[in-house]
Amino acid sequence: MPNNLVYYHIKTTNPLKKNATYSEFKNRPDLVCDNLDISTGKGHYIRFSFNSIGLIDSVTYMGHEEVIL
Repeated sequence: MPNNLVYYHIKTTNPLKKNATYSEFKNRPDLVCDNLDISTGKGHYIRFSFNSIGLIDSVTYMGHEEVIL
């Protein structure tokens, strides 16, 4: 990544599906915080997406710090 940025995309491995024909929908809009300055590599971008019952379905992160889980 440019400017030594760190990128993560973590998605659930257990989607909520009643059956094979059921398509999951988002319970609410994505929650996004973006103060990343690409030219300097400072700041963060993080996005949480939610599943049909409002639980976090995926997390996307880009920034100059590693995230410790």
